[in-house]
Amino acid sequence: MQNGLAALFSAIDTVLSLHYASSITTPKLNDVCARATSMCGKRITSSTLEAILAYFPQAYKIISYGRNSYDYAITVPSGMLVMKFGMQLPLRSAEFDRLLKSTESPNPVTLASIAIVETPLVSPVKSSGRSLNALEESLPKSLMGENNDDPSTNPSSPTKLTLKSSPTKRSSPTKVSKASLLRNDASKFQFKEKIAAVEASKSGLSLLERIRLKEKQLKSQETPEARYHDQVLGKMPAVYDVIYELAPVASLGPKSHSFSLPKVISIVQDSFTFNIADTEVLDVIRELESRLGPEKLHILERGGVHAIKVFQLDRNTDLSLIR
Repeated sequence: MQNGLAALFSAIDTVLSLHYASSITTPKLNDVCARATSMCGKRITSSTLEAILAYFPQAYKIISYGRNSYDYAITVPSGMLVMKFGMQLPLRSAEFDRLLKSTESPNPVTLASIAIVETPLVSPVKSSGRSLNALEESLPKSLMGENNDDPSTNPSSPTKLTLKSSPTKRSSPTKVSKASLLRNDASKFQFKEKIAAVEASKSGLSLLERIRLKEKQLKSQETPEARYHDQVLGKMPAVYDVIYELAPVASLGPKSHSFSLPKVISIVQDSFTFNIADTEVLDVIRELESRLGPEKLHILERGGVHAIKVFQLDRNTDLSLIR
């Protein structure tokens, strides 16, 4: 039972790692369980997660969207950065194995007891009219221009602010006597306008427009093959993470494992949140084989049967080669 639980834990970790490789949103627990079930071929539910958390309470952060809601979300543990979660998978797997062996009778855990309730934020501009009235009432009457002795006060404008004039007119030491000194001289802008005019006269376009036009031309010159190759390279880290979970653990068991290539392609497709063709997955795996070398990943063909041979992988070193 414990060995089986370790495999389910690794499947959930892998699904979370793949999710955060292309998204920053917090995934729903049901979606993670469904994808992990498809990946490992064993059913994973909220009860499975409760069994894992009984041994490893800090494994995940569980979020509930309301006290009466059973729609939970799952994310990385508190204090861990999402971008570094994938790098922690080997350490987390080793820690969970240690807890399985050292804990004889774990304390039962329920999601409802450990879930953190999050509620939508209330807009601060709501009921702004009432807040404005309260602000007006709190202001001193002298600032609101309310003067019962002044017959010129207009009662129809309660929010009008008036300034009381001083009985003695005094000159301000900082007052500028000539308004012309406050004006911007047009000669200050003639140089910049001249440069802009020269640049625009070259092609009838401004500098920003010419930059955008050049970027558009370069993009249009890129061949469909080059764009497809860029897509393949962009999916390499996510596909590698799936294969990494299939790879043998160092110093445990055989040095390599062989898997049916169609089965691996199917697992990869189930791990993505969007559709990806069989041929594209195969091209990504071939690119991984080319980058990592046949001593780590090798595609075999015997008698019309295609398989992939996976050796012991080093995630940190391998990712530096494929990114």
